[in-house]
Amino acid sequence: MVKPLQLLLAQAFALLTVFGLHELGLSWPVVLGLLYAENLAVVWIATQKREVFLYRVALGGSLAAGLSLLLTALSNAGHSLPPMLYRDALVLAMAGWAGVVLVNLTHRQLQPAQLAEEPDSTPADFGLLGGIAGLAGLLQGGTGLLLGRALFGWLGAPVALLLVALLGMGGIALGLAAWVHAQGLLPRWVRRQQLALGQALAVLAVFGLHEAGLS
Repeated sequence: MVKPLQLLLAQAFALLTVFGLHELGLSWPVVLGLLYAENLAVVWIATQKREVFLYRVALGGSLAAGLSLLLTALSNAGHSLPPMLYRDALVLAMAGWAGVVLVNLTHRQLQPAQLAEEPDSTPADFGLLGGIAGLAGLLQGGTGLLLGRALFGWLGAPVALLLVALLGMGGIALGLAAWVHAQGLLPRWVRRQQLALGQALAVLAVFGLHEAGLS
Protein backbone atom coordinates (compact mmCIF):
# COMPACT_ATOMS: atom_id res chain seq x y z
CA MET A 1 0.00 0.00 0.00
CA VAL A 2 1.30 3.45 -0.92
CA LYS A 3 1.81 5.65 2.15
CA PRO A 4 0.98 9.38 2.18
CA LEU A 5 4.62 10.22 2.99
CA GLN A 6 5.77 8.22 -0.01
CA LEU A 7 3.38 10.08 -2.28
CA LEU A 8 4.47 13.44 -0.87
CA LEU A 9 8.13 12.56 -1.41
CA ALA A 10 7.37 11.36 -4.93
CA GLN A 11 5.56 14.62 -5.66
CA ALA A 12 8.49 16.63 -4.29
CA PHE A 13 10.95 14.77 -6.52
CA ALA A 14 8.62 15.19 -9.51
CA LEU A 15 8.42 18.92 -8.77
CA LEU A 16 12.20 19.23 -8.75
CA THR A 17 12.44 17.21 -11.96
CA VAL A 18 9.86 19.34 -13.76
CA PHE A 19 11.56 22.59 -12.78
CA GLY A 20 14.89 21.08 -13.80
CA LEU A 21 13.50 20.70 -17.32
CA HIS A 22 13.53 24.49 -17.63
CA GLU A 23 17.28 24.42 -17.17
CA LEU A 24 17.44 22.00 -20.11
CA GLY A 25 15.72 24.51 -22.40
CA LEU A 26 11.97 23.95 -22.02
CA SER A 27 9.90 27.12 -21.88
CA TRP A 28 8.04 28.10 -18.73
CA PRO A 29 4.55 27.45 -20.20
CA VAL A 30 5.57 23.88 -21.04
CA VAL A 31 7.18 23.39 -17.62
CA LEU A 32 4.11 24.76 -15.84
CA GLY A 33 1.87 22.59 -18.01
CA LEU A 34 3.84 19.51 -16.95
CA LEU A 35 3.64 20.62 -13.31
CA TYR A 36 -0.12 21.08 -13.65
CA ALA A 37 -0.48 17.61 -15.17
CA GLU A 38 1.68 16.08 -12.42
CA ASN A 39 -0.51 17.62 -9.72
CA LEU A 40 -3.68 16.42 -11.44
CA ALA A 41 -2.23 12.90 -11.51
CA VAL A 42 -1.52 13.11 -7.77
CA VAL A 43 -5.08 14.33 -7.16
CA TRP A 44 -6.39 11.24 -8.94
CA ILE A 45 -4.08 8.87 -7.04
CA ALA A 46 -4.91 10.50 -3.69
CA THR A 47 -8.63 10.18 -4.43
CA GLN A 48 -8.25 6.49 -5.19
CA LYS A 49 -6.22 5.95 -2.01
CA ARG A 50 -8.61 8.09 0.10
CA GLU A 51 -5.70 10.29 1.21
CA VAL A 52 -7.54 13.49 2.10
CA PHE A 53 -4.52 15.60 3.09
CA LEU A 54 -2.51 14.73 -0.01
CA TYR A 55 -5.62 15.31 -2.12
CA ARG A 56 -5.92 18.87 -0.84
CA VAL A 57 -2.22 19.59 -1.25
CA ALA A 58 -2.30 18.37 -4.85
CA LEU A 59 -5.45 20.36 -5.61
CA GLY A 60 -3.79 23.50 -4.27
CA GLY A 61 -0.75 22.74 -6.38
CA SER A 62 -2.94 22.24 -9.44
CA LEU A 63 -4.62 25.61 -8.93
CA ALA A 64 -1.28 27.39 -8.45
CA ALA A 65 0.33 25.72 -11.47
CA GLY A 66 -2.70 26.27 -13.69
CA LEU A 67 -3.00 29.96 -12.84
CA SER A 68 0.73 30.45 -13.34
CA LEU A 69 0.49 28.69 -16.70
CA LEU A 70 -2.38 30.89 -17.84
CA LEU A 71 -0.77 34.16 -16.76
CA THR A 72 2.62 33.21 -18.22
CA ALA A 73 1.18 32.19 -21.59
CA LEU A 74 -0.94 35.34 -21.89
CA SER A 75 1.89 37.64 -20.81
CA ASN A 76 4.17 36.06 -23.44
CA ALA A 77 1.61 36.48 -26.22
CA GLY A 78 2.71 40.02 -27.06
CA HIS A 79 6.25 39.04 -28.00
CA SER A 80 6.04 35.33 -28.85
CA LEU A 81 6.96 34.08 -32.29
CA PRO A 82 4.16 32.18 -34.08
CA PRO A 83 5.47 28.65 -33.31
CA MET A 84 5.80 29.52 -29.62
CA LEU A 85 2.32 31.03 -29.47
CA TYR A 86 0.78 27.97 -31.12
CA ARG A 87 2.67 25.74 -28.69
CA ASP A 88 1.40 27.74 -25.71
CA ALA A 89 -2.14 27.62 -27.07
CA LEU A 90 -1.92 23.83 -27.35
CA VAL A 91 -0.60 23.54 -23.78
CA LEU A 92 -3.46 25.70 -22.46
CA ALA A 93 -6.05 23.72 -24.38
CA MET A 94 -4.79 20.34 -23.18
CA ALA A 95 -4.59 21.61 -19.60
CA GLY A 96 -8.18 22.87 -19.77
CA TRP A 97 -9.53 19.63 -21.18
CA ALA A 98 -7.61 17.57 -18.62
CA GLY A 99 -9.04 19.71 -15.82
CA VAL A 100 -12.64 19.13 -16.87
CA VAL A 101 -12.12 15.39 -17.29
CA LEU A 102 -10.35 15.01 -13.95
CA VAL A 103 -12.95 17.02 -12.03
CA ASN A 104 -15.75 14.89 -13.47
CA LEU A 105 -13.97 11.61 -12.70
CA THR A 106 -12.86 12.73 -9.24
CA HIS A 107 -16.32 13.96 -8.36
CA ARG A 108 -17.55 10.40 -8.82
CA GLN A 109 -15.11 9.18 -6.17
CA LEU A 110 -15.40 12.08 -3.74
CA GLN A 111 -18.41 11.13 -1.67
CA PRO A 112 -18.97 11.75 2.05
CA ALA A 113 -18.82 8.04 2.84
CA GLN A 114 -15.42 7.82 1.19
CA LEU A 115 -14.05 10.71 3.24
CA ALA A 116 -15.25 9.43 6.57
CA GLU A 117 -12.07 10.63 8.25
CA GLU A 118 -13.21 14.25 8.02
CA PRO A 119 -16.83 14.33 6.92
CA ASP A 120 -17.37 17.96 7.95
CA SER A 121 -14.80 19.15 5.43
CA THR A 122 -16.45 17.61 2.39
CA PRO A 123 -18.01 20.91 1.15
CA ALA A 124 -14.55 22.50 1.13
CA ASP A 125 -13.19 19.61 -0.91
CA PHE A 126 -15.95 20.02 -3.48
CA GLY A 127 -15.21 23.74 -3.50
CA LEU A 128 -11.58 23.04 -4.41
CA LEU A 129 -12.77 20.82 -7.24
CA GLY A 130 -15.03 23.63 -8.41
CA GLY A 131 -11.98 25.88 -8.50
CA ILE A 132 -10.25 23.43 -10.85
CA ALA A 133 -13.36 23.36 -13.07
CA GLY A 134 -13.41 27.15 -13.24
CA LEU A 135 -9.70 27.25 -13.98
CA ALA A 136 -10.20 24.70 -16.77
CA GLY A 137 -12.62 27.08 -18.44
CA LEU A 138 -10.16 29.96 -18.12
CA LEU A 139 -7.42 27.85 -19.69
CA GLN A 140 -9.66 27.01 -22.64
CA GLY A 141 -10.62 30.65 -22.98
CA GLY A 142 -6.94 31.60 -22.90
CA THR A 143 -6.36 29.31 -25.85
CA GLY A 144 -9.04 31.17 -27.78
CA LEU A 145 -7.38 34.50 -26.96
CA LEU A 146 -4.00 33.29 -28.20
CA LEU A 147 -5.44 31.91 -31.42
CA GLY A 148 -7.48 35.09 -31.88
CA ARG A 149 -4.34 37.21 -31.53
CA ALA A 150 -2.65 35.14 -34.21
CA LEU A 151 -5.70 35.33 -36.45
CA PHE A 152 -6.35 39.07 -36.21
CA GLY A 153 -2.94 40.45 -35.23
CA TRP A 154 -0.46 38.84 -37.59
CA LEU A 155 0.02 39.30 -41.29
CA GLY A 156 0.45 36.05 -43.16
CA ALA A 157 -1.06 33.90 -40.44
CA PRO A 158 -2.43 30.49 -41.58
CA VAL A 159 -6.03 31.68 -41.46
CA ALA A 160 -7.62 28.42 -42.60
CA LEU A 161 -5.74 26.36 -40.02
CA LEU A 162 -6.57 28.84 -37.26
CA LEU A 163 -10.26 28.76 -38.18
CA VAL A 164 -10.22 24.96 -38.11
CA ALA A 165 -8.49 25.06 -34.71
CA LEU A 166 -11.07 27.48 -33.28
CA LEU A 167 -13.99 25.45 -34.61
CA GLY A 168 -12.38 22.25 -33.35
CA MET A 169 -11.93 23.69 -29.88
CA GLY A 170 -15.51 24.92 -29.91
CA GLY A 171 -16.67 21.44 -30.88
CA ILE A 172 -14.64 19.86 -28.07
CA ALA A 173 -16.13 22.32 -25.56
CA LEU A 174 -19.64 21.43 -26.70
CA GLY A 175 -18.73 17.74 -26.51
CA LEU A 176 -17.50 18.19 -22.94
CA ALA A 177 -20.73 20.00 -22.09
CA ALA A 178 -22.75 17.05 -23.41
CA TRP A 179 -20.54 14.57 -21.55
CA VAL A 180 -20.80 16.48 -18.25
CA HIS A 181 -24.58 16.68 -18.67
CA ALA A 182 -24.85 12.95 -19.42
CA GLN A 183 -22.74 12.07 -16.37
CA GLY A 184 -24.91 14.26 -14.15
CA LEU A 185 -22.22 14.61 -11.47
CA LEU A 186 -21.03 18.20 -11.71
CA PRO A 187 -22.89 21.44 -10.94
CA ARG A 188 -24.91 22.82 -13.83
CA TRP A 189 -22.62 25.84 -14.18
CA VAL A 190 -19.83 23.61 -15.49
CA ARG A 191 -22.04 22.54 -18.42
CA ARG A 192 -23.08 26.16 -19.03
CA GLN A 193 -19.42 27.19 -18.92
CA GLN A 194 -18.51 24.71 -21.64
CA LEU A 195 -21.53 25.69 -23.74
CA ALA A 196 -20.56 29.36 -23.49
CA LEU A 197 -16.97 28.55 -24.44
CA GLY A 198 -18.09 26.53 -27.45
CA GLN A 199 -20.33 29.33 -28.67
CA ALA A 200 -17.69 32.02 -28.07
CA LEU A 201 -15.03 30.09 -30.00
CA ALA A 202 -17.48 29.51 -32.86
CA VAL A 203 -18.31 33.24 -32.98
CA LEU A 204 -14.60 34.07 -33.01
CA ALA A 205 -14.16 31.72 -35.97
CA VAL A 206 -17.07 33.38 -37.79
CA PHE A 207 -15.47 36.82 -37.38
CA GLY A 208 -12.24 35.26 -38.57
CA LEU A 209 -13.86 34.46 -41.90
CA HIS A 210 -13.27 38.12 -42.79
CA GLU A 211 -9.55 37.44 -42.52
CA ALA A 212 -10.04 34.62 -45.00
CA GLY A 213 -11.38 37.09 -47.56
CA LEU A 214 -15.13 36.92 -46.99
CA SER A 215 -16.89 40.24 -46.81
